Amino acid sequence: MSKSPHLLSLIFCLLLGCALPALAQDSYARTLLEEARQQREMGQTAQATRLAEQALSLAKDSASQSDKGRALLELAEIARERGDIDASVEQLNHAQQVLEQTQDLQAQAKVINAKAANLRTQGQHPQALTLSQEALELYKGIGDEKGMADAYTAIGVSLEWQGAWQEALLAYNSALEIARKYNDIVGLATAFYNIGEIHRDLGDKSTALTYFQDALRLDIDSGQPKNIAYSHTKVATVLMELGRLDEARQQVKEAQQLFRHIEAERDSLWATLVQARIEFTAGNLSLAEQLLQTALLGVQEKEVLDLNVDAHLQLAELYLKQKQLDLAKQHIEQGYALARQQQSKEKQADFEALSVNLFAQQQDFYQAFSAQQKLQQLKDELMDKHRAESLARMQSQAEFTRRAQEIALLKKDQELQLTAAERERFFWSLWIVALTSGFLVLFLAYGKYSQRRQTRLLSEQVAQRTEQLNAKNQELQEAYRQVEQASTTDPLTGLRNRRFLEQNLQPDLQRSLRLHRDHPESVEQDLLFFLVDLDDFKQVNDVYGHSAGDLVLQQFADLLKQVFRGSDYLLRWGGEEFLVISRFTHRKQAAELAQRLLDTVLEHPFTLTDGTLLPKSCSIGYCCFPLAPEHSQQIGWQQVLEAADACLYAAKSSGKHCWIGIEGVQKTYLPSPPCHWPQLAQQDKLVIKASIDNICWPSTPD
Repeated sequence: MSKSPHLLSLIFCLLLGCALPALAQDSYARTLLEEARQQREMGQTAQATRLAEQALSLAKDSASQSDKGRALLELAEIARERGDIDASVEQLNHAQQVLEQTQDLQAQAKVINAKAANLRTQGQHPQALTLSQEALELYKGIGDEKGMADAYTAIGVSLEWQGAWQEALLAYNSALEIARKYNDIVGLATAFYNIGEIHRDLGDKSTALTYFQDALRLDIDSGQPKNIAYSHTKVATVLMELGRLDEARQQVKEAQQLFRHIEAERDSLWATLVQARIEFTAGNLSLAEQLLQTALLGVQEKEVLDLNVDAHLQLAELYLKQKQLDLAKQHIEQGYALARQQQSKEKQADFEALSVNLFAQQQDFYQAFSAQQKLQQLKDELMDKHRAESLARMQSQAEFTRRAQEIALLKKDQELQLTAAERERFFWSLWIVALTSGFLVLFLAYGKYSQRRQTRLLSEQVAQRTEQLNAKNQELQEAYRQVEQASTTDPLTGLRNRRFLEQNLQPDLQRSLRLHRDHPESVEQDLLFFLVDLDDFKQVNDVYGHSAGDLVLQQFADLLKQVFRGSDYLLRWGGEEFLVISRFTHRKQAAELAQRLLDTVLEHPFTLTDGTLLPKSCSIGYCCFPLAPEHSQQIGWQQVLEAADACLYAAKSSGKHCWIGIEGVQKTYLPSPPCHWPQLAQQDKLVIKASIDNICWPSTPD
């Protein structure tokens, strides 16, 4: 029997000796993965790959599924940095399968967030949003606040791409608060960068520049060259948009040097495109062309689809400006095909807008009109897409709320079970309590005193925290109000934009149809759609510069406010084109309003900064909704807008400085989409009003 303790000690030592190497391998694998992450963030992908593969080998030897999953996750992150999305997706799927066999919830959340990043790279932002929200729930469950900050940032990026700027700002602010709490310099820089991007999207360039410059200073403090280069590039972009071209050149030069130093080839090509845009804006067209051709060869070689599209877009703009129309057409066609492959309706719309310009320069008004119709169709599809994405976000939020409620109920059940178990243990231990009752009474008395004291302190802290939260909520509500206002307002003219129309038009349409149905004798039933275009506006930019063009647009917006009522919708529709919706006005007043606007513009010359008085005219096309009240379901508001656009084109083709409108259809004609408005007008199937006798409609093919 005396040998037994020695035998047990020997067995324990043998077991410990077997376990220590495996524990050491696990620890070393995590150390290697941390070094790999640091190397990846410094742009050293080759070194990061070597370290991650070494960690993966150690994890396999030690049979640690958690470390194996984390190593696969790091390899997936490195693949995405290289632009190899297919490899990244494959590694993440493998990592998820491995980690599902473990209790490593933090690594599982990281994999889900990384999957969301891949979806964002592919433009699938609604799907990415759902995954990022799922990752956020996991991070919240384990109390990982830094992981929560990463998820909030990912959620904000997806929301921003979908145009939900108010919700995106809320997510970015949540990430910012966590970064401040932990004094996380990289997290602070990322939050400033993203908030700056929102202000840039909304046209507030000065505020955006301040945020990007703050992000740049923090990135320099953190010493991560890739993030520094990103911030340099964004600062350069905003400086260019503000007209500070020399400063923009210096910023993009520093970004290029950093991207080349860390061998970030894709990002270097992005910076080259920004540099080309700066030179194009400065009027250095030959240098811009050289940079764009270099970038185009690079993105085609690396098969970078989004940058390939941007390169074709810029080249098409450049050749249009140089009047090299054949080359412009070539890049428009190639870029449009790539944009369709990318499934980016926004980029398709950009190329379609260039097509309108191209055909107009070629004096091919029929093709220009067809391109304009395609452009309008794309814009309508984008509006529908935004509605669908908004609905998807609401459904996603509802689903996660439901899951959160389920989790809360499960926690409550667990608490009840624990309470029952404690009660049972209490009864079994009652005899011990009886023996020590005197001590217990003293202990409870002291505990009650301590509890009162702690309650008082907590109440004071809660009151203080509540006051702070109320102040913070007021700040956030004001910020949301400003963001919502900015998101529906054109920053140059102060008029409304397309987003405003999407949010407010539908109730007016329904009311107009209801009035026509229930009160046909009423005189204030119609919605009058006016499309207005400043004549020869391009000459203002070419002769006097873009700042003079901006002044003209701002003064034109003031003239619109003089002619139309405060209750009417005044929108900047794009460039020098404006949309006015005169609400609940009789269609017989449409011609009078059009003529009044025509006269007002002609009688008020525009004043430039040097005091020059610049006389201008405008062209107007209008159409009334509902176009055929007795067949109100046949023609929707989109077709009415297309009809107004056709009238505007006819006004331009008929010599400009005139108005043409469609006020209804002939009684013998039953309208049905698709409507070829010029053809219907020439067949006398429409009720046409005009300020001129001879209307030149765009020609139709034989």
